[in-house]
Order: sequence, then structure tokens, then C-alpha cells
Amino acid sequence: MILVTTDIASASNRTLPVRQSQPRAVTVYKTPTCGCCKNYIAYLRAKKYNVTELNFEEKGYKARKRILGVPASLDSCHTTVVEGGNYFVEGHVPYEAINKLIADKPKIRGISLPGMPSASPGMPSGKTAPFLVKQVSHDGVVSLYLTL
Repeated sequence: MILVTTDIASASNRTLPVRQSQPRAVTVYKTPTCGCCKNYIAYLRAKKYNVTELNFEEKGYKARKRILGVPASLDSCHTTVVEGGNYFVEGHVPYEAINKLIADKPKIRGISLPGMPSASPGMPSGKTAPFLVKQVSHDGVVSLYLTL
């Protein structure tokens, strides 16, 4: 579910739920043997994303990341492509950040949750710190996108 905040005075700035009419299509590039990638794909499907999985060997996988604009410093075990290839989503990024990316359509290459943190989608254990989702500009500058 995506939340939309309205500024109409009569609505008193309530947050209104907006339902997705159909699953969002995403493509996940991954290596064939990674277990947490499989967990992340299951997480996306549970959140009503229509997921296409593409397996790559390590060399082809890294090349795909560079083509998409993922800096090596943000590399994770899988890369998701959303909005018909307009954005990359690197790593175990929560769906709230993906939905915000799709709704806001910022002028960036993509987003990442570096480091495969505990309790991020597809990862085990408890959450130990806020998730700092990074954004990558078209000129490769990395900055904070969202804290969850």
C-alpha cells in the first residue's frame, strides 16, 4: 500500500491509503546460489511485486551493475530494476523506499541499502540500527535518500 498525504484544508492533512491496481513489475539480477536473494524475492512477492528473476555468473553480474550505474562501493548480492529500467534498487531495500522511489520519480539513477544490514528484507536477525537508504545521482554522487 502506498500512502499519499493531502494538503487540502478540508481533509485536515490526513494520510490516505492508495491501493495499487496491479502488481509492480521488477527484475532482480542475482547469482544462482544466493539464499538471501531468494528470501528478498519472496519478500517482494509478498508485497505484491511481480518479480522476474535473472541469474548471472559473477563476472556478468558485476558488469550489469556498472551498466545500471551502481557504484562498486554500494555493491550487494542482488540488483533490482524498477520502472522499466529507469531505476536500480541495490541490495535489501525495504518496499517503503521502493514505493517512494516509484511515486516520487526523482532525477537519480537508483537507491541502495549498503552492507546487507540485520533484519533488512531477506536478512535474518533483529534490527540494530535505522536503515540508511542511499541515492545515487546521475553523476555518481551518493547521498542519503531515506531513513527507515
